[in-house]
Amino acid sequence: MKNEMEILYGGADLAVRVVVEGKIEVQTIKVRKVSFREIPQLGAAFGNGDMPAEAALYAGKPTDWIEAVEPEDAFKILSEGRRLNASVFPQLVTAANERIEILRASQKDAPSGSQSSSSS
Repeated sequence: MKNEMEILYGGADLAVRVVVEGKIEVQTIKVRKVSFREIPQLGAAFGNGDMPAEAALYAGKPTDWIEAVEPEDAFKILSEGRRLNASVFPQLVTAANERIEILRASQKDAPSGSQSSSSS
């Protein structure tokens, strides 16, 4: 039932502690599945180990916002976001491998050598 509700509501609500003007306040955010348009950003953040960018993407917030989140809660965002987006990761790897194969094939098909230019 949880997965059906997450699909209906576009993600999972999560209470996180955020430092705002030197004080900790609790904010409820929606950790969400990323859109197709955001998948390249997710791949870059995940692939480069940029956990703040990855967590911010799941939360739909700017990266400067995630810097104010208590570290334990930032890891909760990562965990929940990765769970919600688990089906995307194998597809992301498959797409990246296909791209590599296309690039390799295009290099094999390219004319070998370079055109020589005459020098005077």
